[in-house]
Amino acid sequence: MARYAGSKLLLLATAAMGLGLANSQQASNFDVPTEVAESHSCDAICQQIITQMNVLDLGTFGTNFDFDFYATAANFSESKPGDLLKLLPLSNSSTISNAPEGVTVYKFQYTSAALDGTPVPVTGLIALPPAANDSRSNLVAFAHGTTGLYRGCAPRRIHSFSMTMGGQELSQPGMQS
Repeated sequence: MARYAGSKLLLLATAAMGLGLANSQQASNFDVPTEVAESHSCDAICQQIITQMNVLDLGTFGTNFDFDFYATAANFSESKPGDLLKLLPLSNSSTISNAPEGVTVYKFQYTSAALDGTPVPVTGLIALPPAANDSRSNLVAFAHGTTGLYRGCAPRRIHSFSMTMGGQELSQPGMQS
């Protein structure tokens, strides 16, 4: 069944992108009408798999992509590598529904340097553990891979805060925006 599903889904995903049915604002981006699926030999089993995978994607990545935050900051042209361009607290947001009590979460945009030295805007996420009487905590930098082509697939949209509960600060420096 995995081989069947893989080949059918690849064909349907390619068709969905070509027909403009994929939504770049979220990771689960294949809103495929039945007639389109059937026209690409995606039968009832194939459509059921797509529905199940969309639910899993939405649970992992969330729904809407914040285009305003991830747009290059207005102050980028005057910045140098290391400059903070944007900072947005997320702890009291529905975006971070699985943050443990007391964990403070921010997403940020900063200036970094490309391999040739030119400045580039980059985004990331940082999660801070509950404060404990002025104590210091260690910083863990999580260097993630990639998870898809669309902006909505950015790994920084996957939030795992288990390290913060052990008193570690978690940083997910991102890739170029």
